[in-house]
Amino acid sequence: MNPDFYFEQKDLKLLKNKRLDAFSELAYCFTTRHGGVSTGECDSLNLSWKRRDSVENVKENHTRMAHAIGVEPESIVFVQLTHSDRVLCVDESYRNNGSWWDTVPVGYDAVITKSRGTTLLARTADCGTVLLYDPILKVIAAVHSGWKGTVKGIICNTVAKMTEQYGCDPSSILAVCGPSICKDCFKVHMDCASQFFEAFGEGKYDTKLPDGRYSIDMWRIMEDQLLQSGIIPENISMARDCTCCDEENYFSHRRGRGKSGIMLAVIHLKDE
Repeated sequence: MNPDFYFEQKDLKLLKNKRLDAFSELAYCFTTRHGGVSTGECDSLNLSWKRRDSVENVKENHTRMAHAIGVEPESIVFVQLTHSDRVLCVDESYRNNGSWWDTVPVGYDAVITKSRGTTLLARTADCGTVLLYDPILKVIAAVHSGWKGTVKGIICNTVAKMTEQYGCDPSSILAVCGPSICKDCFKVHMDCASQFFEAFGEGKYDTKLPDGRYSIDMWRIMEDQLLQSGIIPENISMARDCTCCDEENYFSHRRGRGKSGIMLAVIHLKDE
């Protein structure tokens, strides 16, 4: 794991980042599987209503996560992710305010705001997540970069939207990528690999394996897309920790063959 990252063990076990720690106006975390009330395959900090878990457990887990980083669960903006390339800009009117998952925007895989007191999320159980912060203009974003969204350019679209909508300079943006599946674990058949070939060219991010499958290096793709978006190398921090390899700390959709909980990347700009 990148030494910029470390585990913080209090009521919950959370993954933190030294670069984001430098900004006192931020509350943030990457959750692990520890510290919640869920049981079975979702043991214990499951943060998705779409897994085999009770609504009461998921609400309690969100409440614990929020309080662990010093925010209120009512401030969370919930969005139904769909592995798209679409980006949603939100303000305080998008906060759930106690309605939880009842009415949420559908079809977006990145969320941006400059609204203080608003909490943004990106879900994962192997997919890439990116937290973005412009410390000059005080704009935050949370990106779900699954393989389909990555192929479609969700990271590039998010940085472009921060520039277009809020006037951000990409060279000022800090990008922090959480744990996700490594290339040794992300082995795919041709139907999936061909989509990477079409987007990036064959042989750039893939290695053909003896069994005919391909190993895809999602970490390299994500980093390259951040660089292509204008974010400078020294402002990129990647966890380089594999969710599929580390069963002790992380849920993994692939390792569990669909039977697992879900984790979050969370970012919040505190009220002045």
